[in-house]
Amino acid sequence: MEESAICEGFENLRPGSDYDNLYHSALCRQRADWLVGLNGTRLFTVLYGGKVLKVGRVQTPTLAMLVEREEKIRNFKKEPYYTAHILMDGIDAATERIDDKAQAESIAAACESRPQQLYPSQRKRKPYSRRGSMTLPRYRGMRTVYSALPQSRH
Repeated sequence: MEESAICEGFENLRPGSDYDNLYHSALCRQRADWLVGLNGTRLFTVLYGGKVLKVGRVQTPTLAMLVEREEKIRNFKKEPYYTAHILMDGIDAATERIDDKAQAESIAAACESRPQQLYPSQRKRKPYSRRGSMTLPRYRGMRTVYSALPQSRH
């Protein structure tokens, strides 16, 4: 988090009542998890011979996603595709997937007939920030007891 974003957040605090609906939705999810998980797990355990089969609001859709992915893997069919590569001074540049062999060959031929030049580029890196979970209490003027790194005041 940026220091300016933290300061801006404290300058624009909103009343807790603005978040009442979030509280109620979390409470609803908690009750649904309990009802569906408890009753669904008991139902499927009894229906399928006593082996515990867990059911839940999160677990069931996640399992469905895994089954769907497994089905896609089993039904996968290989398709040929091509890429055009340019090799120059130990650098390999490649195109994305090309389905037509003639198109890939024409791209490669067009690159072979032209002189190539390398242009250096530099990426600017942001300086490393040591800020972590202990940053927020510092901005609120609170003193922390549990600190892995020494806190410095700016």
